[in-house]
Amino acid sequence: DQCIGCQYCVLKCPYDVPKYNDSLGIVRKCDMCYDRLKEGEAPACVQACPSGAISIKVVKQDISSEKPRMIAGAFNSEYTKPTTTFRTSKKLPDNLVAIDEQDLTPEHGHLPLVWMLTLTQIGSGIFTALAMFALFPSVGLPLRATLTLAVLGLGFAGIGIGSSILHLGSPLGAWRAFLGLRKSWLSREIVVFGGWPPLAMTLVAMLWFDYTALLTPTLIACCLISLLGVFCSVMVYADTRRDFWRVDRTMARFFGTALIGGAAVTIATLTYFETGIPAALLWMLGSGFILKVGVEMLSLLPSRNPEWSFAKKSALLQCGPLKKDLAFRWSFLLLGFTLMLMAPIFGAIIVLAGEWFARKLFFRAVAAPKMAGTVTSQSRH
Repeated sequence: DQCIGCQYCVLKCPYDVPKYNDSLGIVRKCDMCYDRLKEGEAPACVQACPSGAISIKVVKQDISSEKPRMIAGAFNSEYTKPTTTFRTSKKLPDNLVAIDEQDLTPEHGHLPLVWMLTLTQIGSGIFTALAMFALFPSVGLPLRATLTLAVLGLGFAGIGIGSSILHLGSPLGAWRAFLGLRKSWLSREIVVFGGWPPLAMTLVAMLWFDYTALLTPTLIACCLISLLGVFCSVMVYADTRRDFWRVDRTMARFFGTALIGGAAVTIATLTYFETGIPAALLWMLGSGFILKVGVEMLSLLPSRNPEWSFAKKSALLQCGPLKKDLAFRWSFLLLGFTLMLMAPIFGAIIVLAGEWFARKLFFRAVAAPKMAGTVTSQSRH
């Protein structure tokens, strides 16, 4: 009754245990038939198995000192410290691997999250650019341009946060997100982003009525809360311990989008108002470009490694089944930056489209460790 159907537990579980139920809009998983255990009965699977292959027993909660005993292909047991053990009387080969180790099926696209992450990061970048102008008053910015950028930042943030609701199976229960605030990065992300639009609306109102008394502190606060929200987004995925979503790479991707998107929209807006482009914006755009190109090139390099790894699988996914998305991403990135020099408004649109494809690849190219259920002895290649 507390599940909001965000499916984060599905994303985070390395054993593919929780399953999303479309009809109920919530996630369910095996609870060892808790109601049966209360009555002293065995779980249904144990009772039904015709060969007696499954058993259940009480185990110690603290098994950290025991040596993990899991099958090939299973996620590192030090992460979740599972109590499940696999036993056999046979001598198993040392080169056992999961049967689906080299399966190159892309992961789910999570389009609502693609929109949410892309738009909130662009919005954060816009407020970062505005805060930069506020901290350096020598960079003159007309009030109309400042108001327009604040409205655009609020628009990107609002639409992005609103689109995330489409990912929830039980959107009316989204208010329960605060229940996991102590342990869940997703709860923190929801709470932080929930406080961003009201603050941004306050800023827009202050600019509309030309109330400048607390304008700079409000603008800086709006920038900081948006950047904190982006950081929470980084940790949501880094906390899953997947190689493609490593904290350093994910931070470069997300904050790189904020730099590129914020600078591109700001430059396009200033061009529309026929205002000069400050050098700081060009540095912001260039640093974001270098950051994104670097991290995305690094994600492709493992494809040439002779040894198999999750990083190599992600690289092969991008170069194989997802090569069209990869081609769109790089084409839009390079074309957009070229057009920014000649037609900034059109160039900004192309740049933002490229960031959308980058975020789509972020979800589809991740190599998810799962319990294959079967292992096989084979050479790695």
